[in-house]
Amino acid sequence: MSLPPPGLDPQSHAQLLAYLVRKGKGIKGLDWYFTFDDADTDFPLTRAERQFETERSEIIRGLLWHSSVVIVDRLFMDLARLGEGAEIDDTWVLAELPQSCQAFYNVAFARRFIAVMIDVTSMLATGWRPLATTAHRLAFCLLIEGAESAREIFDIRLEPYWYQEFLDIAETSATEFPDSVDLPIETTSIEQWFTALQPNPLSVPYALTD
Repeated sequence: MSLPPPGLDPQSHAQLLAYLVRKGKGIKGLDWYFTFDDADTDFPLTRAERQFETERSEIIRGLLWHSSVVIVDRLFMDLARLGEGAEIDDTWVLAELPQSCQAFYNVAFARRFIAVMIDVTSMLATGWRPLATTAHRLAFCLLIEGAESAREIFDIRLEPYWYQEFLDIAETSATEFPDSVDLPIETTSIEQWFTALQPNPLSVPYALTD
């Protein structure tokens, strides 16, 4: 779920890395996660380790930024396709959501899920907070999946399963990622996806269930 950045030679690894590092500066919501623990005097980072971790964080931030742009753009495409009568299997992003709930994926759902996705991407850019609903967790999983897809397409080297730590942040139980973002959701109503998981959530009113 990715595209080469416009204006860049997809064969130029140096250009792609520079692009990711530049765009990754906009992902400030995870500063708390990537900050070095200088208080750990028992196991201080060496200069080489600090450089490695800095470069790694810059690349991951860039991948998340790129994934955010691509997925939101394709969600709007999905909304337009649904409005034209397309099937879910003919969509870019909605087709990646749990198949067991596809009967609920209509135009109204797509609008609410777009609102949630934009909410999550804004958290990546401005400030992290607990994911308010199941839909938020699914949206975050899709962003991570998109980042991994971009990493593969751009041939960016990261350690295997680098994304697992971010799934832990989302507190999901996706066990087959990135092949599937299906979560063990037991529901007979899509409204449960948009119900707050904690009291007084900070989220977009458009998406939340009353």
